[in-house]
Amino acid sequence: MKIYQDILKSHKYLIFGISLIFLSLIFGRLGSLPVDHSDEIHDISNRIGKLENKTDKIIYEVYKAIKVKSSNLNLEDFLRMYPDLYQEEGISILVYKNDSLVLWTDNRFSLINTNNIIPNENIAFLANATYMIKKREDHPYKIYGLILMNINSSIENKFLQSYFNPKLKIPNESKISQRPSEGGYIISDAMGSYLFTLQFPTKSYKLLNISAVFILIFAVFLLLTYFSNFNKDKASNKIKLLRIIIAGIFLFSVKLMMAHYYFPDFLYSIVLFKPYIFASSSVLLQSLGDYFIVSAILIFMSYRIHRDVQLNQNSFSNKFINFSVIISICILYYITIYLVNNLLLN
Repeated sequence: MKIYQDILKSHKYLIFGISLIFLSLIFGRLGSLPVDHSDEIHDISNRIGKLENKTDKIIYEVYKAIKVKSSNLNLEDFLRMYPDLYQEEGISILVYKNDSLVLWTDNRFSLINTNNIIPNENIAFLANATYMIKKREDHPYKIYGLILMNINSSIENKFLQSYFNPKLKIPNESKISQRPSEGGYIISDAMGSYLFTLQFPTKSYKLLNISAVFILIFAVFLLLTYFSNFNKDKASNKIKLLRIIIAGIFLFSVKLMMAHYYFPDFLYSIVLFKPYIFASSSVLLQSLGDYFIVSAILIFMSYRIHRDVQLNQNSFSNKFINFSVIISICILYYITIYLVNNLLLN
């Protein structure tokens, strides 16, 4: 019994910290519960079907106009036929003649994008958007109707936003997946062909999510306190420096995994951890919250080196330690400059 008491006393911050991390994950999970959207899927499919029918009619109208006017149908006349088609319906019409784009209803698509779209059958997943495709071919013409499903911006701010076609009435926080996935709803076209899987946002309880965030912050504080107590013994400078390096590698590895997998979900669901206020292409600095975490790790490591490692010139071993400390300080300095530079630019 005394052994357990000694372990609890010497590692209490570690035990409590890990326990609070699990508690924060439970709170975060309870704060984001899935909701059944089965009733909405039928309505969404009907709305997609209506857009399909409208696109088919427009394609047929364009086909008849081309047959009647042939080469006399110019771009100005074509644009006059369908003003604000994309703005009102999310539909774009592209007409090719002998594989050359000759008519279009708007300028949202570059030739590179259309080349990526055309080979697909009924759906196109681009880097930043998803379009349903309708087409009609009559040599030498090919007529394509592109129906916007959603715009997906990897970086969101006041000007760049992810959204779905308003005609579909799908929550903008939803996600589209190319393959069926657990918890998703299959969306098909009017012919019953698979289009994509739709994943609705979970129902969020802000109080639980905020509680989870504060519990996680307190848990991290306890863990940092535990790591700080490591070097209070009489270990050599070499051992102390090695401990600091291992702790730094561990902390940066955890941060890298968090940024890559967006884990935990409740943390990356708040505005501070989204690229609204601050955004960078760096994996570690995708948001202002990520920036604060990396800065906190650097401050922690700098403080540990200053407090625990004593500079001494009496021996070769100590000279090596001194050299390692100087190199570490230089690295931390340049990382700090990099962080400040990112903060100013982004």
